[in-house]
Amino acid sequence: MHEAVELKQQLQTEHEQALVALHTKQKEINQLQKAWVQTDQEHEEAVHLLEVQ
Repeated sequence: MHEAVELKQQLQTEHEQALVALHTKQKEINQLQKAWVQTDQEHEEAVHLLEVQ
């Protein structure tokens, strides 16, 4: 029974660590998506300026 309690605690700890890692990756993805949108907008503006010339 003691082993079951230890296993449960270990699994809870691993679960919490996995959630932290997931949230970290989600933040990173959001930052990359924002950077992508900004870069895409800058590219579109540059293309438009070149087309106008």
